[in-house]
Amino acid sequence: MADWPQHVAVEGAGHNEVNGVYAIETSFEGCPVYGNLSDFSLSICQCPDASGQLQWGWIIGREGQPAYGVPAAKTSSLPRRGWQCFQGPPPGPTLRRLDAANAAAAYAAEAKQRGRSAEAVKAYHRALEAIPAPDWRQVASLRCELGELLLALNHTDQAAKEAQRALALRPAFCEALLLMARATEDPLPAKQCWLQVQPTVTKSCTAKLRNACKELMSELNHPCDTLPRSGSVSLGAETQEPRTESAGKRELVQSILVEGCSMQGVNGTYEPTRAVSNHFPVFANAHGFRLSMEMQPSRSSGEVRSGWVIGQSRAGFFGTPSGSWPSGEWQAFPAAAAARPPARCALSAVPLDEALARGHEARLGRGGSPEEALEVLSGCLERSQGGQLEEVAFALTELAAAQRLLKQHSAAAAAVQRALELCPSHWEAYLEAACIHCELGNESEARLRLRQLLVSREDSRAAMALLQLPPHDWLQYHAEIPLVAEYIKTVQPGADQVAQKLDQITCTEFKLEDQRREVHAHWVVPGIKAKDVRVQFKEEELVIEVGDLLLFEGRLAHRIIPSQSGWTLAAPDLTITLSKCMVNGKWPRWEVLHKEDAADRLERLGGLFDEKSIQWL
Repeated sequence: MADWPQHVAVEGAGHNEVNGVYAIETSFEGCPVYGNLSDFSLSICQCPDASGQLQWGWIIGREGQPAYGVPAAKTSSLPRRGWQCFQGPPPGPTLRRLDAANAAAAYAAEAKQRGRSAEAVKAYHRALEAIPAPDWRQVASLRCELGELLLALNHTDQAAKEAQRALALRPAFCEALLLMARATEDPLPAKQCWLQVQPTVTKSCTAKLRNACKELMSELNHPCDTLPRSGSVSLGAETQEPRTESAGKRELVQSILVEGCSMQGVNGTYEPTRAVSNHFPVFANAHGFRLSMEMQPSRSSGEVRSGWVIGQSRAGFFGTPSGSWPSGEWQAFPAAAAARPPARCALSAVPLDEALARGHEARLGRGGSPEEALEVLSGCLERSQGGQLEEVAFALTELAAAQRLLKQHSAAAAAVQRALELCPSHWEAYLEAACIHCELGNESEARLRLRQLLVSREDSRAAMALLQLPPHDWLQYHAEIPLVAEYIKTVQPGADQVAQKLDQITCTEFKLEDQRREVHAHWVVPGIKAKDVRVQFKEEELVIEVGDLLLFEGRLAHRIIPSQSGWTLAAPDLTITLSKCMVNGKWPRWEVLHKEDAADRLERLGGLFDEKSIQWL
């Protein structure tokens, strides 16, 4: 039997409307019938040859008028070449199979070729439907492109909705922020975009994006000189006098660069997590190493001194006796063996307003308490000046952290949510939100915030936090977010085996075998043992877990007899046997394992055939 692809691309035809992506719409004579956005169909049919004898062939046509065709056996696969011109101008087309991974890109390319038209809108919707997995980056980009098209067609409300959908996945997506600002004439999204694209912040963005942001701000009567400042954090200052480079000036350390170490993974940039050790933030790099302030006893005198330590999994490898911030004078601990300690340590910091500094340090427990932090930061927010989004977001995030320490979780969640709404590029707010929702037991919301951060930037802190949630929750992000996969290999115990499993198995892939009185579901799970398998049978529900992998969880298509159901393992093959219950004196047929409603069934079958045409085992 031929292997029919769900989508094919028709290219190079002399009739331009023939070209494009074709998707299966129905079937004829056991072969699929494809259609494109211009109502051309691709199907098998019988036509007389030169001698008048009927022969099978594939035809591309519309409204009964064939444009191109090629003779082929009914059971053969789709012909790629050899298409003859009937009523279509030369040349004849070529066909290309599209798998699930590139069908969406092909539809998006067709949308761009169709320009400002209703067919282009349809192409974007088809592209979104064709994405095989919930790839948030790709979905957000397509939503934004669709919104730009709708805005050009003067459908401003629909454009704003598409921008909103894109920002729900990537809240700091610059193109989506600009689209939202244009569709709603709201300067706030434009300000949020400018924080990320102004030349003093990044060189990676294009000049086109910067210019578009400046022009839009001017149109909205918000010139760039009123935009939020960058490079400093200054909120609620007690004086309006210019700041000077005095000895009492405070700074906020944003990252620490470690270089010159011979131990693999130690070098790199360490960013602050939301964890605290001895009144200082705990920093982490992309390889899972931690940089933290620890209390170190002296071997000779027994005196306890503070110092910075680089370690992993509770093992310290290098340390420096510095009591403030780490310097370049690192010493190797016995656990580091003969490894060369770091040779250089550079801090990246920005000026910090005195009031915010007191609130920040009180939150850390350095010279204050969470209660004092709450009071100071609340006062800062009361005195805040409009428009300083970065500064307000910083104060709100610190306020939320202090409230979390005081077990005021509802207020903390509201504060950090406000921070994200005002400044979606304030990355620490995502980490703080995840901490708050984890303590509330709301793991789904914590995963949402961490995933939003990971699709916005390669943040190792978010990858580490995501992996601390139950493994079956981050399993689905393995293919979409490469940083998670890399972090698994370098940080998690038994990482090689876990990564190998992730590469070899997709939890939704299994074979269903329907028999008269039983149903058999077969999975292939490499490297497992019987002790790893946990199955819960209920009359209408089933849960299958293998180690840390959740293979199935949900309601079943039909009722079963739990006491007569079971499972067998002949590694790597796992078979689940479900004993059927009779319905009105008959054994029900199982098309799928999970329970479907009418809409799910219609979507699965796609109207290709009726129930009587299904061949049952």
